[in-house]
Amino acid sequence: MLYNFKLKIVSINSRVLFLYKVFIINILKKNFLKFNFINLPKKKKLLTLLKSSHVYKKAQEHYQLITYSNLLVIKNININIIKFIFLNKPKTLKLILKKYETNNS
Repeated sequence: MLYNFKLKIVSINSRVLFLYKVFIINILKKNFLKFNFINLPKKKKLLTLLKSSHVYKKAQEHYQLITYSNLLVIKNININIIKFIFLNKPKTLKLILKKYETNNS
């Protein structure tokens, strides 16, 4: 049975995200599937920690956490290909899969 999926790929490492994107593109092209990749904006989160356990507000450390994400829209894909994509996922990636319906009128 064929389905339509939206796959959101999130990572804090842009290189791993790029390599996994190339891996998925190769799989989808070999299976002659229609897909569309959308680069989503990166999200920055700023963390501030005090160096001292006392009241010294001037002694702070700032850290920035950047998350990169892509959205992949796949049409008419078999569930076995989705399973293969999930099984070969690196540990630094987070995958969010949503099934969607298309209105053909």
